[in-house]
Amino acid sequence: MKNKLIIFFLVCLLGTLSVSAQVKLSTLTQLENRVKAGKDTNYIINFWATWCKPGINELSVFEKFRRANTSKPIKVILIRTDLKTKLEQTVKPFVKKYGLMGDVYLLNEALSSF
Repeated sequence: MKNKLIIFFLVCLLGTLSVSAQVKLSTLTQLENRVKAGKDTNYIINFWATWCKPGINELSVFEKFRRANTSKPIKVILIRTDLKTKLEQTVKPFVKKYGLMGDVYLLNEALSSF
């Protein structure tokens, strides 16, 4: 019974992960270090907001591009520019609704740092 429960948990966990990307909090320094670590990778970085209609329309294009290039050294990074207090109620539901599967970050610092 214990093994069945563990397998059920893993299936549920994997099913949840396949629905949408995990949104990660990150500072600009952490993002810079992430890009520096991928020396053989080209990065496409998109800054977006849930309230910006043109930006929302672009997200599906970035997601389609990401899926078409999974075997190539190209990474799409989507950076949400909003307060970290919006993570649970706004950003995570938005990412799930739009089926974003790539790297999605929410800046974990004041916008004045730009």
